[in-house]
Amino acid sequence: MARDTRSKVLEYIKLFMAKHGWNSPRHIDFVKDKICTSTSVVNYHLVKLEREGKIKRDGRMIELPEAKWTPS
Repeated sequence: MARDTRSKVLEYIKLFMAKHGWNSPRHIDFVKDKICTSTSVVNYHLVKLEREGKIKRDGRMIELPEAKWTPS
């Protein structure tokens, strides 16, 4: 179940960033959109995703290593 939630968190990050011009979602955004039940659960999955190399974090900013951004 945790992996399923982690997959949803990663997909949510991708969709949120595409919709909001590469801005990172806040922890509360995951809760408001019912991806996770609390901000501590969000943090747990973000830590796991970072350890797996699927995201990079710097403070509040989330980066997707596989994503290539080119200015228009």
